[in-house]
Order: sequence, then structure tokens, then C-alpha cells
Amino acid sequence: MDGDPATSAENGRAALDKQALSHWLMHEAVAEARSYEMTVSPGLHVSAAIATMRTGSRGLGAFEFKGAGLSCMSLDGEHRFETTLLAGDTRTLGLYLPLADDPDCAPETAHILKALGSGTQVRATYKAPAALICRLCSPLDPWFSGTARAIAMEARQLELKATILAWLQGGHESRAHRHHGHARKAHDIIHDDPGAPVTIAFLAREVGLNARSLTEAFRAVYGVSIATCLANARLELALEMLATGASASQVAHRIGYAPAYFSMAFRRRYGLSPSAVRPAPDS
Repeated sequence: MDGDPATSAENGRAALDKQALSHWLMHEAVAEARSYEMTVSPGLHVSAAIATMRTGSRGLGAFEFKGAGLSCMSLDGEHRFETTLLAGDTRTLGLYLPLADDPDCAPETAHILKALGSGTQVRATYKAPAALICRLCSPLDPWFSGTARAIAMEARQLELKATILAWLQGGHESRAHRHHGHARKAHDIIHDDPGAPVTIAFLAREVGLNARSLTEAFRAVYGVSIATCLANARLELALEMLATGASASQVAHRIGYAPAYFSMAFRRRYGLSPSAVRPAPDS
């Protein structure tokens, strides 16, 4: 892609197709909350951000920031992500990198992938030093220009990789963050059968971790509580069932909700009543 995408973003181009860029440095004053969807390409995606936002993909989980945070995603295929960005000052530094089997993969990328783990992974943390993230996301000084500016941007990208690697290696993380494997197992149990009568105590026994540690680890990995994840999974199942012709009472019974509570929770999540969902013509 011609030009310097980081410079373009700094000059006020708010909407960027990130998948067309290998890196981006963005600053945007978000006037009002907005939601959008984006298909994210296979590869390694790392970023530092200062924002109030929530993003996630069905089956992969979600994370949210209320301030400074880091995220790292290794995707072996395309995935659709839904993002809600709240009003406020938003700054982001991000990289889109080839995976380890790509000849263009840099050595530091391989280290990140090794620390992250095999397969598709989505991780995020809000416990990295805020001052460090603020420095990563700050605009490049206009004193740099031409080749010097490109070198300064490369240095910024390398520092982001080092920050991500330090986080993933766990040198500065809490015990909860070292239990991410247990959290992913709990996440899988929830999504295997969202209507099952699952409790935190049950999940803790199934994954072999005490309830408090699992609760902390789950929020560290997915950015939401177990209860929120379970509620979202049940309401997603409810939407699927309604779209295929199931009645509201059938759906409420399937996901273990009282009919009145189901109607209230569904409206709160989707902004419409269960009866407003019409089955597709071919259902």
C-alpha cells in the first residue's frame, strides 16, 4: 500500500481498513457510541489501545477496555468481529503480522506465537502499565520526516512486540492470567450447551480450578464475567431458536429462564421482544 498509513491516521483519517495495512497508529475523538462489524483476516494481530470499547467474535470470546489495554489474536481463518466503541478519546497502535509458517515471519513474531500458544487464540489484558501503553499510542513527533519517520515507526512497532511478549510470558501478570487454559475450557463448556444448568462451582470442578481463581482468569482472558458470558451465550441460542420458528416459551424453557425474565433479558440485549423475531422463510 502506497504512503505511510500511520501518518494518514495521524492527519485525521478516522476510518481505516485495517486489513489492508501492516500497521496503524490512530487517534480519533469519538463523538458518540457506535457499533460495527469487521471480518478479520488470518494472521497475528497485536495492538495497544486507550479506549472504552468491547469487541468479540462468536465462539472466540470477547474482551473490553475501559482505558489502557493490550490485545493479541492469532487467527487461522477469517472471523467476524463485532465491536462497540463508546464516546471518548481513542488511540490505537496495531500490527498485522504473518504467522510462523509464512517466510516473512520475523523472529520476534515466532516468540510471540510460542508464548501465545497454538491454534486460534484471542487474549487481552487491562493490567499492563498505562504509562507504557500511552507512550506506544502517542503520535510520532513531527520532527521525524521521510526515512527518519519510517525508522521511528519501526522502533515503535518493535516496542509493541516486546510489550506483548513480556505480557504473554507472564512476568508481570497475576496468577489469574496464568490460568488462561482453564478459562478457555470453561468457555468451551458454556458454548457447547448454553442451555445447560451451569454454575461457577460446576465449571470450577470441571476444569480443576477453584471458583475464585477461575472467575479471575476468565475475566482476564475474555474481559467479561462468567455470568455475563453465560447469559450472552444463552441469548444467542435463544435468537437462533426464535429464527427457526420456536416459540418464546419453548426458548425460555430451553435456556432455563422464566418466560417473563427471558422476555426482559432478550429485549435488553437485542432491543426487541422475542415475539418480534420472525422465522426465516426457509425455516
